[in-house]
Amino acid sequence: MVAKRLRRVREEVGRSVAQAAEAAGVAHTTVWRLEEAKTSIDLGLIEQLLTLYGIPLTERERLVEQAATAARPGWWHQRYRPVMTRDYQEWVALESAASLVRIWHPGLVPDLLQIPEYTAALYRARNPDHTADELDLAVELVAERQQRLRRRQARLWAVVSAAALYTAIGPPEVMRAQHQALERTMTRPRVTFQILPLTAGWHPMTGAPPVRLLRLDVDEIGDQILLDLPGGTTIIEAPEQVATWRQRLDAASAAAGFRKAPLPDLIAPTTL
Repeated sequence: MVAKRLRRVREEVGRSVAQAAEAAGVAHTTVWRLEEAKTSIDLGLIEQLLTLYGIPLTERERLVEQAATAARPGWWHQRYRPVMTRDYQEWVALESAASLVRIWHPGLVPDLLQIPEYTAALYRARNPDHTADELDLAVELVAERQQRLRRRQARLWAVVSAAALYTAIGPPEVMRAQHQALERTMTRPRVTFQILPLTAGWHPMTGAPPVRLLRLDVDEIGDQILLDLPGGTTIIEAPEQVATWRQRLDAASAAAGFRKAPLPDLIAPTTL
């Protein structure tokens, strides 16, 4: 957000990146990287550039304060960083500012709807060599993300294939408890949970990996799409690509419909 506002201010005063860099006595790549959020925040340079642009003191102080806030470590940084990849840190940063989180998952209950026992069983399966302390920290992190989403009153909209409810994660009692938690989820405000039946046939998200759309209430930042791929998370910002994925999510949601029946009537989990 800060980077985009810096670029907007420069463009409004009619300066090119090269002109701004020359006036500030830095390489043009330094200004470019700052405006593209590809470098650490340099408060001194930001204040210098805003002064060169002739920005009034009050607005200059506001922008510098926003930059200082952006430069502070995220809430997860000190405690949870040991169990977070770089990709994980990047999209949790976006999630922490999102007013809307939309999720598609073809085979698992989404993390923001998982009970701790389900999260733990899944983490153990994915990371069999990790310590008990790492497991506890990873489970606590997911629960903390869920709590922060609720406190922020952000909207959560998840669509899953019914296969996600058949995939056995942990022993039967964990799956039973997870299904019960999902039934309670259906009554929560600001949460939409949809299930695509196994009989739904082809739909635009058929074969797609786990996808989440994050919407921030910031004019300078459009919706972000996160693709959870085997090699890591890919973040998509290009508006035309984001629009395509948004349309696919809309189509999957329409195919799922909105059902009021309890989960057992939808998936008949008698084996649990």
